[in-house]
Amino acid sequence: MTTPLLIYVAGPYRAPTAWRREEYIHRARVWGVHLARCGAYPVIPHSNTAHFDGEANDVLFLKGTLALMRRCDAVLMIDGWRQSIGATEERAEAMRLGMPVRDVAGVDPDDEETLVNTHEWISDL
Repeated sequence: MTTPLLIYVAGPYRAPTAWRREEYIHRARVWGVHLARCGAYPVIPHSNTAHFDGEANDVLFLKGTLALMRRCDAVLMIDGWRQSIGATEERAEAMRLGMPVRDVAGVDPDDEETLVNTHEWISDL
């Protein structure tokens, strides 16, 4: 069995309300399931430290997610990433490192065509 590709899911986490934060976490998980269906292992920082808010300085989480992302094979940018300071920094770092980056903002992860396109993208990595 070959080692699966690690695909980092980048999108907003911090939010003005707890409800919105839950929506962001859920959205990242939905894309994670999509990646798993395509044969890649999703790395979802939203799930890794969900609800750790206020337990440590935000800088720790931002630096930690960048370190985690650097260990991945590619980055998937999901809805809302352009409004997220952390996700825009993650994208900039991925681009600087020459990592493959795919922007799926506005794309439905449950659409059959999206599944086919993601399979192709992963196959080309």
